[in-house]
Amino acid sequence: MRLRARERLEDCFDGSRTYRYRFDRPWDRAAIEALRPLGRLDYFPDFPRPFFRLFTRGLVVKGVEGQRSCRVILTGERQEIVERELGQLLDLVAGAGDAPPRSRAA
Repeated sequence: MRLRARERLEDCFDGSRTYRYRFDRPWDRAAIEALRPLGRLDYFPDFPRPFFRLFTRGLVVKGVEGQRSCRVILTGERQEIVERELGQLLDLVAGAGDAPPRSRAA
């Protein structure tokens, strides 16, 4: 997975910034699981639309397995911490996404 675009979204939280990150491939289980070392990962693979949330210092990531985008909410922590966490996120996602795609059993 490679990052293709980042766009700022309107949000309702004071002091936060919300972005949509778009990738060249959809989120799959490997890319989602690769986020686990960054913080608390909530992953619901049995939902009709498998959903994930990552909570880490200064950053919340939300997305749906099978979609090419995710929402990233910067929660107002120091900017250098947030930039480092985002860099780790993109490195992990890119590495996991380079594996051949696996199909999900129905």
